[in-house]
Amino acid sequence: MRKKYDAPLTLELKNKVLDFLQNVPDPEPAQVEMTAAEMVAELKSAIFDLQARKFTLKQIADFCTQAGFPIPESSLKSYLSRLDKKKKPKPKPERQDPARPPRRELTQDQGKVEAQVEEKTVEQKAIDKGFSSSAVEDKLIIPDKI
Repeated sequence: MRKKYDAPLTLELKNKVLDFLQNVPDPEPAQVEMTAAEMVAELKSAIFDLQARKFTLKQIADFCTQAGFPIPESSLKSYLSRLDKKKKPKPKPERQDPARPPRRELTQDQGKVEAQVEEKTVEQKAIDKGFSSSAVEDKLIIPDKI
């Protein structure tokens, strides 16, 4: 069942609401909420300065708490380590599938040998399937059809 509204929902009302929503002022920067991680990111230069002056993370966390930002030392350490990872991305090592041997380049002679081995395998498959050896020798067998 549809909800009943006090006023009818008209095109005029839609335009009025749209105009109002488009003209809502931005919130004051001082009132914009942020996460603890974002707060630490904003304070990182001051935190790094305190660390350079030989303050421990425990002391810095206590200072933050005294100033109104209660944060445990462990959280402060975690957030700072995440900032370091964003700043210096590590190069990814090349992954190889352990089941697959590394690719190697074949010399021209090696390619011929492997082609001969493949041909023998196709011939052997044909004989195993019951084709006569003379048909295989005369190349009457199509390898794709085996």
